[in-house]
Amino acid sequence: MTRPADPSGRVHEAAGNSRPREMTVHDRNRLTGPLSAPLAPLRLHAAAGGAPAQVASTCYHDAVEPAIQAELIILDFDGVLCRAESFTPEAIRLGLRRFGERVGVAMPEPDEATLLATLGYASRQTYPPLIPEPVRERWREMHALTLDAMEERIRALGPAVLYPGVPALLDALVAAGHVLALASNSSARYQRVHSEVHGLPRWFRYLYHAECEGIATKADMVAQVLAAEPGARGAVMVGDRLSDRLAAERCGLPFIACTYGFGCEEEWAGALVRVDSPAALGALFGIAPADGE
Repeated sequence: MTRPADPSGRVHEAAGNSRPREMTVHDRNRLTGPLSAPLAPLRLHAAAGGAPAQVASTCYHDAVEPAIQAELIILDFDGVLCRAESFTPEAIRLGLRRFGERVGVAMPEPDEATLLATLGYASRQTYPPLIPEPVRERWREMHALTLDAMEERIRALGPAVLYPGVPALLDALVAAGHVLALASNSSARYQRVHSEVHGLPRWFRYLYHAECEGIATKADMVAQVLAAEPGARGAVMVGDRLSDRLAAERCGLPFIACTYGFGCEEEWAGALVRVDSPAALGALFGIAPADGE
């Protein structure tokens, strides 16, 4: 099953025109399949107290057999595949400055920690608090100006905005027969720019963002992907933020936490496995990194 393509060959982003369905899966093996001999090929080690397994970075090249059997892999974007910290903070600063000039109101200058805290969440949640109350209702104008700056930077940096090894990892997952879906809290424009720069449709059968019709939460995105792939032999959610974990929980999927992203300990609670790099993520699915990665 593939999304229809227009004459240019781009896969259309998922429109979300069907009502999301609630999914409760009591037997997770029905979706994920068994774990291999308890994840032994990856030398996963669990911390004391029942903490989730952490993939050690020294074992990436040792992976031979996949530890997780999942045909369908649903991935977040920023903090999992994309190094959004390489362009987002400066773009927000520039967007605030330009917006302040437009409305004639002095804008605050958020510190780096405040700007990094916006990564991975929908702009409607994170941008209004950055703007003084008298003009806060015009936050969408500031968002558009920020997107202008983001687009300039993304196009200038090109593949460098992705974590090292991500294109090769996605190539290998597709070649191994996995169905990939992207579930991002981004705007439509942000995702479109990345699609044009990186060719996302060559890897992803489904492209969801926060502005898709009928989408209120990331769980809605995941539910629609699962509804479109009822015959998938196993599914898993990969992310770094609380919204990723909650989407997995609502839809009855195991959650793989990417600790190299922007989340924190509380957001990764309950993860089946934690990985500290894209290479470690690939190792879970039996993908060994190329030499030099």
